[in-house]
Amino acid sequence: MNTTLYAALLLPLVAGALGAQDLQLETNLTTAAITARVDGAKEGALVVLVLGLHEAAYKLPGDQILGVEPDLVIGFAIADSAGKAKVGARLPRGEEKIDCFAQAVAVATQVPLDAPGGITVSKVQHLHAERI
Repeated sequence: MNTTLYAALLLPLVAGALGAQDLQLETNLTTAAITARVDGAKEGALVVLVLGLHEAAYKLPGDQILGVEPDLVIGFAIADSAGKAKVGARLPRGEEKIDCFAQAVAVATQVPLDAPGGITVSKVQHLHAERI
């Protein structure tokens, strides 16, 4: 394969990785609960926190990449006028340790899904917590 072909094959992945930096995600995980703060969403966007046991690469509209095998949607919130949202949930009892991946997805309500800014995502975070 030549360099041009490599570039053509990698361009969609690179574009998705660059787009994945639009949202800022700050998480706090314990064996009892998870909380997340998201910044950088459009005002009024639906912000969803997705957890999964494995990383993945699902193409979303607008050339965004969902980088988590979506095992569980933790919760959702509406972004405020500053583009911030808080999402949280209690986790089932009985787990001694939790090891998972998290990603925030924001869906703008006033922009078509496939338009720039219609869907934005955060970087995938690897999360780990153990009961003390």
